[in-house]
Amino acid sequence: MKLIRHDAAEFLMMYAHPRVLVILGCLLFACAQAQTRRQLLEIRRALDDALTLPIAELRARRHADYMLTPNRWTFWELLAAYFISARLADAESETFYADSKKPEAKAALERRLAEVELAIPHGAGD
Repeated sequence: MKLIRHDAAEFLMMYAHPRVLVILGCLLFACAQAQTRRQLLEIRRALDDALTLPIAELRARRHADYMLTPNRWTFWELLAAYFISARLADAESETFYADSKKPEAKAALERRLAEVELAIPHGAGD
């Protein structure tokens, strides 16, 4: 499944500050890809964690990998696996974690989470 980006350039212009370009670029200009409903559910859980957990807990949290083996990937590794972006490849995880609690970053996380929610087929199997 390929998730779409809605008005990413407009959103970036409204919310971007130089320091949060890492997270905005990673989330807004990336092409998110997942193969199954369960992968989308894992992405949703990870994005929700980024919105709700303190930074130390977010760094420590582990997520299922592509094969859905539990507790394999950090949030950063999950992003790198499911969100295809040159900006993400060039970014540093520590910058991302530090920026993840800023209002602009939270807005980008919420927006991406809403897209994932819409993409999850409800009542369907893998």
